[in-house]
Amino acid sequence: MKNKKFMEDFELKEKQFDERCKEVELERNKLVEKLALKEKQLVEQQKEVELQIKKIKKFFEEVELKEKQVEKRRLVVELRNKKFVEEVELKEKQLEERCKVVELETKKFEEQSKEIELKEKHLEEQLKEVELGNKRVLEQAKGLELKEKQLLERFKDLEMEIKKFMDKSRELELKERKHEEQCKQLDEKRKRFVDTGNTHVKIETPDDFVVKNATDANLRHLLTMDGKALQIFLNKSRKYDEKIKNEVLTALGLSSDPAKLVLDAMEGFYPPPISKGDVAYNGIVVKKSCNLLLEQLMALSPPIKPHVREAARELAFDWRTKMKKDRYLEVL
Repeated sequence: MKNKKFMEDFELKEKQFDERCKEVELERNKLVEKLALKEKQLVEQQKEVELQIKKIKKFFEEVELKEKQVEKRRLVVELRNKKFVEEVELKEKQLEERCKVVELETKKFEEQSKEIELKEKHLEEQLKEVELGNKRVLEQAKGLELKEKQLLERFKDLEMEIKKFMDKSRELELKERKHEEQCKQLDEKRKRFVDTGNTHVKIETPDDFVVKNATDANLRHLLTMDGKALQIFLNKSRKYDEKIKNEVLTALGLSSDPAKLVLDAMEGFYPPPISKGDVAYNGIVVKKSCNLLLEQLMALSPPIKPHVREAARELAFDWRTKMKKDRYLEVL
């Protein structure tokens, strides 16, 4: 029994030993593999070290070359430094000379500054004078504002005059119709007198009336005038007494187209720019002249042709437009 047990134990131990041997063999194989790997790594590291050594040799060679280059550069720099020192010395001398020049210029500047101070004082005095002038200008501006208000009022008066002119033109149209009727009646009377054989009776027409009055030398000159000349004549006359009125009436009566003559004269009344001092005076003259011509034309009551009537309307519209831009007409 003891032998069997011993044998069994021996067999177990033998089995354990075999297993242990196998394990040891496996571990040995692993170690061999690790050693092989490490050997390969060492070989590779050795190669890398050799490469590093080569690089280091190249680096030292490059360093030696650079040292030689640096030495050359050092020599060049030393030469340059010598030149630089020489240039600096020259510049110092130049700076000293410039300092002397600057000192002279500073003296001149001080003198100029004194002159500028004097000029500033003069400018201050001039500024005070300018301020006084500005005050005067403001006062004048206020005066101009008042004049502007007066001009606006005169503008309104002119609009009223234009309305009156239009009313007068309408009255002239009515009188023209009456005149045509009177002419027809006169023609009928002439026919009657011719039929009855009474050739000694003479009918006096408005033209005959004005011819009787055309005896004065001044009037004869007036009869030769056109619209522009009539304008100049009335501007020079200024005083519109009965004699002037009669002369104008006679001139209109002897004209082939009195309405056209008045229209031409009124077109001429729109004047070119004149000096400020004459604006108000000439405006009054123009206004009186216009009224005189219209009154005498209405008194004569001649027939007005359609194109003349249309031109009068255009003139009134033209005056209304221009008076907004031209101060002369605003004065009217």
